[in-house]
Amino acid sequence: MGRHVYRLGPGVEIGAMACKGVAFAIGVGLCAMAVSASARQVAQAGAGSPQDLSAQKEVEEVVVTGTRLTEGDLTSRVDVIDVEEILARGLTTAEDVIRSIPQNVSTVNGATTLSGDFDSAFDVNLGALAIGTSTANLRGFGSANTLVLVNGRRLSGVAGQEDFFTNLRGIPAAAIERVEIAFDGGSPIYGSDAIAGVINIILKEGYRGASFSARQEFSSTGGDQNRFSGYFGHDWASGSFSVAASLTTSDSVDSSKAGYTTRDLRCTHGLPCTGASDAWLYDFRGLPNRTPSGPFDSGVVSHAPAGGGFFRYPPGVEFVSSPYTFTQILDDQSRAANATPDDFRTATLDDVIPYVYSASATSSEDLATTLSLEQELGERFKVQGELLWAESSSAGTTGRLSGGYYFVPISNAFNNFHGTYGDCTLNRTTYAYENCVEGVYVNYFPVTEIESGLMDEPYQDNTTEQVRWMAGFEWDITDRIDVTVNYLNSESTSKPFAYNFGTYRLEDFPEVVAALSSSDPSTAVNLFGDGTSQNPVIADLLVPVGNADHLSYNTSFEFYASGTLWDGPRAPAFSIGGELREEGLEDLEDEDGDWFGTGQAKPSRDLTAWFGELAFPIVGPDNARPGLQSLDVTLQVRYDVYTVTGAIGLEEAVDGGEYLLEGTPLLTSREYSNVSERIGVRWAPTDRLTVRASASEAFRAPTFTDLFSTRTSTYCSYAGGRPSSVFDPLNGGFVPACISGGSNVDLKPETSAQLALGLDYTPSWAEGLRIRLDYAEIDFTDRIASPYNLSTLLPPEVYGNIDSIFIRDAEGNITEMVSTPINIAQRLSETIDLDVSHVVETPWGTLLPSLNVHYVLQQFDKAFEDSPDKVDYTGYAIGLDRYKIEGRLSWVLDNITADLRIAHTPSYINNSFANNVYRPIPNMDVDSYTTVDVSGTYEWTNGLHLRAGARNLFDTDFPFMIGTTGRPFDDRRMDLRKRVVFAELTYNLDGI
Repeated sequence: MGRHVYRLGPGVEIGAMACKGVAFAIGVGLCAMAVSASARQVAQAGAGSPQDLSAQKEVEEVVVTGTRLTEGDLTSRVDVIDVEEILARGLTTAEDVIRSIPQNVSTVNGATTLSGDFDSAFDVNLGALAIGTSTANLRGFGSANTLVLVNGRRLSGVAGQEDFFTNLRGIPAAAIERVEIAFDGGSPIYGSDAIAGVINIILKEGYRGASFSARQEFSSTGGDQNRFSGYFGHDWASGSFSVAASLTTSDSVDSSKAGYTTRDLRCTHGLPCTGASDAWLYDFRGLPNRTPSGPFDSGVVSHAPAGGGFFRYPPGVEFVSSPYTFTQILDDQSRAANATPDDFRTATLDDVIPYVYSASATSSEDLATTLSLEQELGERFKVQGELLWAESSSAGTTGRLSGGYYFVPISNAFNNFHGTYGDCTLNRTTYAYENCVEGVYVNYFPVTEIESGLMDEPYQDNTTEQVRWMAGFEWDITDRIDVTVNYLNSESTSKPFAYNFGTYRLEDFPEVVAALSSSDPSTAVNLFGDGTSQNPVIADLLVPVGNADHLSYNTSFEFYASGTLWDGPRAPAFSIGGELREEGLEDLEDEDGDWFGTGQAKPSRDLTAWFGELAFPIVGPDNARPGLQSLDVTLQVRYDVYTVTGAIGLEEAVDGGEYLLEGTPLLTSREYSNVSERIGVRWAPTDRLTVRASASEAFRAPTFTDLFSTRTSTYCSYAGGRPSSVFDPLNGGFVPACISGGSNVDLKPETSAQLALGLDYTPSWAEGLRIRLDYAEIDFTDRIASPYNLSTLLPPEVYGNIDSIFIRDAEGNITEMVSTPINIAQRLSETIDLDVSHVVETPWGTLLPSLNVHYVLQQFDKAFEDSPDKVDYTGYAIGLDRYKIEGRLSWVLDNITADLRIAHTPSYINNSFANNVYRPIPNMDVDSYTTVDVSGTYEWTNGLHLRAGARNLFDTDFPFMIGTTGRPFDDRRMDLRKRVVFAELTYNLDGI
């Protein structure tokens, strides 16, 4: 089954996986990644011998994750992190909890969404407006392939994201009772998106009493947090009610305290210094071709180069030439108020400011509440309802200061870049104009203005909201069979804004136009100085350059019957039912628009599903024999049918015609059906040894923009009289060619086959010792990716000759590149997990040591089924850690509990730039990383608890690793808060 709760006397319970056995009861609370239940609960239960626990054990089964069977599924592997584990580790947010799972890869978190340091091989790039988003990614199969549930039910996905994966920020961490992780593949139960596994977050409910807590955290990098939470529960003879609420505020991490003080990484950690031929590769202040890109420490004029994309050409003009094609800075700062072209010189990298201005992280505020209600109507009928509401606000600087491009007319009071322009017709000597108004394009860095407080830094903010409500009933139609019916509605919204300098929609900002064109020195903005002679109007140039108002939703109607086929100790258990679900997206700012060219303003997909389970307890206590104490078999099957509608082009478009953005969509529908199956076996040859095995299948349907697009014609962008550039793998350079974009209506769903083996052993020679070993293999096929992903999986001579991607003429020159989503053959993963735990009674209290090892045997990708080439991802930055080791020691004495935890990850190779043609940095070794966590709890008899501790107690520095954004640490693996010291005071009132 998915989950049992073993009660050890009044008010004492230990969480465990689905296992039985007398000796197992000793270590059952250690079943999760280290010690999954309260060490205090084990000690207070009087854990001295297996016989003691066996005599006290009163088993109550709580079925939640991985099954709908009344009696549970004994054949599945479900790890549990309960509230005591969460508190002992000092974990504050749902993101913290999920990041603590050894099998999770934190590819999308609060740091990566702001830095933009993504890799498409392991997750989706959420874009520039993804601030405030964190997701789960089990085993590196991507956020879209890890299903996150709350109380066993889906949430709506991240607003505006077509993969419908869950934003962990929308889950109230203070209300978490436990987290269950099902690793055996969840599609036979939950349908699409559960290829890598299922994470089920169970919230507190059904308690009588109240609890109030206040928590303070101090981070060594400035990311302090405060949390206030409360819980109230009440029950009566026929029902119960509970409510929980929490408020969490988090300060922004100071990047300088996290080790991010410069973008010039030359001469750092043994890298090449000035004078080495490739030293410029490590200087992220400039572009890879050694062109300085700022920010600069004085006034800047960077004229758009010939044919640059910042021009809007009049009819008949193909490009505009400029006499100023290099970045220039003010050489004579005494001329800051009235500079002329003669006062500027060509900028070099030495003029670029080496340090980082912004905090490069986010501050946030999270407010959440949950409600639950149950009421019996007679002896056999019960109604229930549930509400979850959460609002999260995030804000942070964008990571680096970028200049803004502006068209400055001649009328500007400080614009002395006057000259002979000719007329605005076909005269190619004209070097700048805006609708035939003479002027110059300028890239300006307002460094001085920010330092003086005249204007703010560029920043982003986002407000997300998650609302989910459920109503349903349970009906015991007989003593053996129950019927459950639930209706669920869930919506998430996101309103992100990005504020920066520069805009290409000046008509939307009349105050900016007025400041740029003003001839009055007291009201005009000065973009030709060093910022010392500036008007307050400069603040108007910080404008929203990106914004969205998106909604994601899902509604579902689920019904099923569960029970046993007949009465008796070994009666087969069953569950059978169906689900109707609709999930979709909406742009709240443009409700009648076209969702990213899909042909639908509000794309949605409909699901009809049927499912069933059977569990056969073939051998039990009544017919056990030597070598066969128990034998259980579980069968699960689910049939899903998805229906999706979208466009396959425009009626006005023809093959080889122009690239049309508007027209009449050619709508079509696609239907995806899939049968997911699982068979599981649990065999106990003795009371001390249990063996589990299962085989399952899973799948995920394509997204809207994978399948549909109105923009399917060939696109040739002419800038400076040349077609758009395409990288040719055969010669290693960029060549002029056209690009065919769009979608692929013939995509197949992503599928996987999984094999899981496990054993639990409690040896007689060491009472209280428990050993658990699990093996998992996932064969992930038909992964949906872009053609570019093949460049990392195939040799250049193979990739460059794929004629379905590169269309060449008779001489072998690329004439067109086809860039539409494709199915890639395979990703194969093999992992082993070892858990060893022990309960030791001493005169000085109870000791509970444990060890967890997560080891990746292999994980690789192949482009095609018959391809001999494969890319191994274990031990690489773009990939997975080869292993993770975590040891823990808990000590319990009366009302005192103490925990010590040591976590270690090995060294790995930084291959982030392995396929980067712009910045070919060679692979480098990254050092291993070890942290120590400590915590302690004291409990008074009046219900007052004090808990304090530290994560990363010794404030261990991050291993040096260059990311693609120039950060000197791996924000996918490192918690930027570094050392976190925390204290929490909780007061419990029972029985009110």
